[in-house]
Formats: sequence, C-alpha cells, structure tokens
Amino acid sequence: MRFISFNLFIRALTIVSFVVGLIGGIGLIPRPVRANVQPSCSTTPLFTNGSFITGTGNGASGANTSSPQGTDTGFGYLVDPTRTQTVPAGPARARLADDFTVTGNGWRPSAITLYAYQINSGTTSTITGVVDLRLWNGVPGDGGAVIAGPVNGTITNNNWTNVYRVPANDPTQTSRPIMAVTINWPFTVTTLLTGTYWIEWGMAGNESLSGPWVPPVSTGTTNNARQLDLTGGEPGTWAPRGDYTNTSNIVEFPFVICGSEIPTPQITSLSPNAVTAGSDEFTLTVNGNGFIDGTGSDRSVVHWNGSPRATTYISSTQLTATIPASDIATAGTASVTVVNPGNVTSNTETFTITNPTPAISSLSPSTAVAGSSGFTLTVTGTNFVNGSVVRWNGNDRTTTFVSGAQLTATIPASDIATAGTANVTVVNPAPGGGESGAATFTIINPTPTITAISPSSATAGGSGFTLTVTGTNFVNGSVVRWNGNDRATTVVSSTQLTATIPAGDIATAGTANVTVVNPAPGGGESGAATFTINNPTPTITAISPSSATAGGSGFTLTVTGTNFVNGSVVRWNGNDRATTVVSSTQLTATIPAGDIATAGTANVTVVNPGPGGGTSNTATFTIQASNPTPVIGSVSPDLIPVGDTDVVLTVTGNNFVANSVVRWNGTSLTTTFVSATQVQATLPSAQRSAAGDGSVTVFNPAPGGGVSNAITVPVRFQVMLPLVVR
Repeated sequence: MRFISFNLFIRALTIVSFVVGLIGGIGLIPRPVRANVQPSCSTTPLFTNGSFITGTGNGASGANTSSPQGTDTGFGYLVDPTRTQTVPAGPARARLADDFTVTGNGWRPSAITLYAYQINSGTTSTITGVVDLRLWNGVPGDGGAVIAGPVNGTITNNNWTNVYRVPANDPTQTSRPIMAVTINWPFTVTTLLTGTYWIEWGMAGNESLSGPWVPPVSTGTTNNARQLDLTGGEPGTWAPRGDYTNTSNIVEFPFVICGSEIPTPQITSLSPNAVTAGSDEFTLTVNGNGFIDGTGSDRSVVHWNGSPRATTYISSTQLTATIPASDIATAGTASVTVVNPGNVTSNTETFTITNPTPAISSLSPSTAVAGSSGFTLTVTGTNFVNGSVVRWNGNDRTTTFVSGAQLTATIPASDIATAGTANVTVVNPAPGGGESGAATFTIINPTPTITAISPSSATAGGSGFTLTVTGTNFVNGSVVRWNGNDRATTVVSSTQLTATIPAGDIATAGTANVTVVNPAPGGGESGAATFTINNPTPTITAISPSSATAGGSGFTLTVTGTNFVNGSVVRWNGNDRATTVVSSTQLTATIPAGDIATAGTANVTVVNPGPGGGTSNTATFTIQASNPTPVIGSVSPDLIPVGDTDVVLTVTGNNFVANSVVRWNGTSLTTTFVSATQVQATLPSAQRSAAGDGSVTVFNPAPGGGVSNAITVPVRFQVMLPLVVR
C-alpha cells in the first residue's frame, strides 16, 4: 500500500513524459500531458493509492500509457461479481479489496474514484455501476469485519483518464482505455477515525464487452490487495491478489478518496456566557470554527462539563445547544467544549453560573423578647442557594440551607440581649450572588413583674424615701410608677430598681399602686404592688377642760397632742365622740351631759383610722360631784384682838371642798383647804382695826355648795393688866 499525494504523482508523470520523449528520438520534447485521473475533489485528496501510469504522452494520439511492469503482471484484474467471464487467469467472477490508513484527527470522506476498463470500449466509458461496496475494519477473510455495506454507489463522474492500458512492447494500442469512475461516499459510516480500513467493491459494465478490469498500481512485496473469488457464488473466498503467473508478487489497486480531515474545533465565544443559577433551560450559542454537520455522533457536539448536549449545527462557525435547567441549578462554572467525531475536542470555554440575588419575604419568628434565650430563625424567600448565609446586623450567623425558598439560622442570646431592631439579610456567595434587602426583626422589651417592694409601707406624713423594687425583666429605661405617675428610677439590675418617693406621695394615709413600666418596643406595665401609707399612732399631751362637775351640761373638749389626722376620733371611755380635726396637734370633741352625769373619771383617747393608726395614750378626765353646804363647828381663835398684824383663822367643821372660801363679814379671805373638815384663812389686820364682832362663814362654790352657818368671833382691844408680884 502506498501513500502518494496527488501533486507528487502529477509531478512524476511530467518528468516521465519528458524522459520518454528524449528516448523516443522524436527530436522534439513533447509538451507534458497531465493524466486525467484527478477525481472531482474540491481539495487535495485524502488518500491516493498510487499511480498506474507508466508512460506519459507515449500512447496513441499522445495519450498516457499504463503497461505491465513485469512479465508476470497481468493487464487487469476482474472486478465484476455479476457475470462469469473467461479470463486468462484468476477467478471468473470477483470483487476486489484494498486498504487505506486514516491519519490525523480522522476523515469525513465525500467521494471515491475507482479505475477500470472494458476491452474495446472506446474512450466513452461503458462502466455502468459500482456495486457491492463494503467497508471493513480489518483484512477481509483474515479477521476483518464489515462495518458498512453492502451498498451500490451513485456515479457522479465517469470519464476516460487519457490513459490506455497497453503491452510494454506496443504502447500505441487503444483497446483498453482506463476510466475514472467517481461515486459519492456510499456508506452510512460517514466519519472514519484514525486506523486502517479496507474498501471492497465490484463494478458492472457493458456485458457485451470483457471486464470491467482494474489495472494494478505496481508490483512489489509491500502490496496487499485482495480479490474475492465468487466463481462458486457467495460468500466466496478471499485471497491475496498476486500476479497471474507469480502469485507471491502481490499487487495494489488504484483508488482515490476525496473528503476532508476532521478539523480540531475552536471556540471563540459563548452567548450567553453566564446565567443565574436556578434559571430555566436555555439555548447556548457557540461561536468558533471547525464545526461539522452530520447525524448522531458523526458531527460536532457541544459538551457541558464533558457530557454531550443536544446540539444544532448552524454553520461551520456556529452551533447551538440546549442546556437543561439541571445544568445550571447550582452556581459555579461549567466547561464548554465542542467535540468533533473521533473525540476531537476543542479548547475549553468557561461558562459562569452565577448565584442569584436572594430576596426575603418573611421571618419566623419576627420578634423576640430582649434577654430571652437564643433561637432558630426561619427565613423564607427566594433564590437561596447552598452557601447562602443569614446575616444579623451585618454579621454572619450559622445557617442551614433547607431549600431555595427557606433557610434557618442560629441566633444566639447575645443578639437579643437589648431591645431594638435588627436588620436580617441573606448573602449569596460568588459568582454573582450578593445581599438581599433587609427584613426587620424586632427585639421587644419584656413585660416586667414585681415580686416585692421595700419598704412596703410608710407612715403618712413621713419624709420622702428610696423605694427598692424587686422583680424580673427590668431593663434600661424601666420606670417605677406611683399611682400611675413616673418616679425617678435607677436600674440596678434586671431584677432590681430603686425609685425616689417624695414626702408628698405619703402625706395621706391610704394605699399606693406601685408598678414598673418597660419602654417600647414591647415592654408594658407590670402588675401592681400595694404600698401602704399608714396613719400614725396619735398622742395626747393635754385635755381642756380636764374635769367637770357631775350632772353638769355637755361641753366641748379640746384635745392637744400629735399625729392627729383626718378621721381621728376622740373616744370617751372607749366610745367615739363627734370629733373635729383642727390640726395635726389639736382636736375638739363634743362631750354630752350624759358623759358627766355621775362623778368619777373618764378615759379620753384618740383613735386614728387605718391603715396604721391606732389608739393614743389615755388622758384622765375628772367628773366631780356637787359641792355640799359647808358647816362650821368652831373658829379658832374664838377671840381676836384688834391689832395691826394678820391673824390666821382655823375653821373646823365639815363639807369643806378644795375651793371652799372662808368669809369675814362676807368678805372672802385667802383660804387654804386642809381637809373636808378644816380650812384656814388669813384675816388681815385691816379687817379688825376696831373692836366689834366678826361673822365667819365658809362658802362652797357651785355646783351645789352654798354658805355655811355663821360663827361670831369677837374682836377686842387687848387690855394689859399690871403684873402683881407677890
């Protein structure tokens, strides 16, 4: 088998023609005659199995000649499988086979040119068909197998080659004009990959003529053509085709294959060159060169990450491919290549699958109480991907991808320690991706609770003080309220507050509702704790009057003391009396006559109402009996001298009282009460400046009382008698 380019082949023919002209002694160098064996290839043939021309321009009318190259070489080899012929040697019916080797990336054959003649046909071809074509993957009859065919060829060109097959000693014979018969590539296998193949063919011609016969290319030990002996019918017997008289001298048969080599495709651009992950199926346009059309795998196919995709051939510079949604479900990059038959692969272009920009539609929960425990946040939205991250005020949080519409994120307690709002976003990674719009998460203040207040009570009218409130859920901004009014508050901790309570808040006894209010968001007011403002315990320092005479009329009692309040009541022997609060130090009470009907004492107290309050100390009120009428039994001295000095009278009798008064001639004297039976009085000297009789009485004041009986006491000059000494 030979690999001879057609151009070299023609150049050889030109040289041979020049030499023959010199040898023939014609005297003129004949113009080289180009052999008419060029098939109708638009480009250089893929394969030429050698030349059968041995002389150039040395035949009849200047035609080229092909003569046997040795005494053993036959003129031609039968290739007609359809009829039996008498031949000088070889089978009476036959097909031929010869090999060719595909190189490079592989071939896409388009035509085959075969060569044959019929004896005495003239220069108009009598070849009528190329039949029983088969393509083998190895040596026919020796391990090879048919991979395409049998088929008959469609002749597209059928002309004389300007070559006669002639005896070496008679180059002017014209009985064997060699024809070039071109057919379209007949096989369904349209792409041949690198390797050695065999083509088998038969030919039909004018049955009135001998043949068709195929001239051999040359002789030599490297040739390997084969002939199928069909004399006994199909399937026949394959044997190497040697010379007729020397079968070990294997021949080669001429044929030419037209077509193109499989190009290495080249991608120059993709359109689009990027899409968003999760998008729908789309059509990818691949621009470049070296693309080929065909069917099945015998064409250019776009590959996506090494896997073929449904491809449409547009031109040698453009393909389109259908890329399913599953290929772009996840962000990243894809390698796009074009693979030509024979696994001839283009350069790789990178297609980018970008992450979409995420969007948040809702958060669950959307609020939490400040200071509560960490929790799992569910984020619902669109365009979430593996690698999406939930951000809390711009800080990544541990995120779990649930689906393209849902994520969960772990939110630690520290994120919700303080009331306010947090911006929740989702960030998709590159390529593409980006950050969603923000959803607002509200961290609300808790509702506070009060468990205790200290002190829990105070005395009405006391000084202002600091109230300690113990409870839970106190926050910065918590405010203690006193009967609904804010009080200056200090936050000590989440369980303790202090508040300044002014004296005005406890001026009056009663109760106060103590609450705590936490600010928004959330927050609210606690339940109320009751603070008791106690009335003080009253104290009596004096009563006025402090006594009365039994049987006297009712009167108004004035009670002086401390801690009197609205509602303070004077009690008389434990019984409330109509009381008027004059001030915190004075009360007045109406004491009816019945309270002093009988002599004795009464316990006067003051009771302050609850809360607190209580009963004061006791003041004693004396109820005196009616004074009796005094009685004088004697007066001493019973004789009073006129003189210029005062005299003390001692009056003895009964029914004397503390305010009994001794009278002298009706004039009251300064009297000292000694007992109920004795009083003393000072009689001034002015009252006895002259001698006479004085009337002594005792007066007891009302109630009762009156003037006693009178005792006459003489007032005399004192007579000094002479002292008689005996």
